[in-house]
Amino acid sequence: MTYYALRMLGYANISNYGPSWWEWGGGGSGSVTSYPCTGTDTGCDPDGDINNNCPQPTVDTDAALYFPLDEGGGTIAFDSSANGNDGILKDLDSLNADGDTPPIWTADSKLGPYALWFDGTDDYIEVADSPSLDVTSGFTFAAWIKPNEEPLNEATHMKTLISKGDNAIGDNFFLVWYCIATELFQFKYTTPDASSIAVFSGYARSNFADGTWKHIGVTNDGSTAKIYIDGTETATAGVSPMNSNNDPLMIGKAAALADRFEGNMDEVYVFNRALSADEIVALMNK
Repeated sequence: MTYYALRMLGYANISNYGPSWWEWGGGGSGSVTSYPCTGTDTGCDPDGDINNNCPQPTVDTDAALYFPLDEGGGTIAFDSSANGNDGILKDLDSLNADGDTPPIWTADSKLGPYALWFDGTDDYIEVADSPSLDVTSGFTFAAWIKPNEEPLNEATHMKTLISKGDNAIGDNFFLVWYCIATELFQFKYTTPDASSIAVFSGYARSNFADGTWKHIGVTNDGSTAKIYIDGTETATAGVSPMNSNNDPLMIGKAAALADRFEGNMDEVYVFNRALSADEIVALMNK
């Protein structure tokens, strides 16, 4: 049987974030080439002792942005892609009743030790614009979410997962949100000719009542947009390419609109290409 495998050795304790020891085997011959750490690598021995404490492997290296959201403290969500798109945890209104309280780190996570909890009032993550976040040639957003069940008096509330640009003033923008009233996920954006396109996927509000995590994926390859919920394609539509803007990217908030996400979020990805259905499932099954 032919096989190819890339694996990490010495994975005894992930609390030490030094480099890894990797080995690559393939072709069915049973041969393995090992790549030990060097003497300057933190947490690894120069003699290649495979019993070192080594970190989790870097994955999905072509992501434009990847927030594992495992910091557990502080006000920075560090980008684990190669693009340095770190996010700042923010509180929109520091003078209201909850004070200056940005999203809160919580151990109620889907993957890894932590996730972020957003209060639905004024919590969000802001990421400065960068060329890597230009998604005109393709786009994917994916994340695990655990929304709070909305009280009845908030039946029109929109839960914004991600946005870039200002929908309120007709700016070049894109956003992904969930409308409690219509029970629809919506992927909405502007095209280069200033048209507005929206793709909808029905999803019953009752599905959020069980307190479980849901995986959301949205893709656009310039001609087809798709929405995935828990790895299943729930909507597809013929569309146009997306426009670009120089605005910050925001997680949990839609620019000036009061449509903010309430609940937990984990494992946030943005790609400047459209992932395939298999790739969406692979992210979900990490």
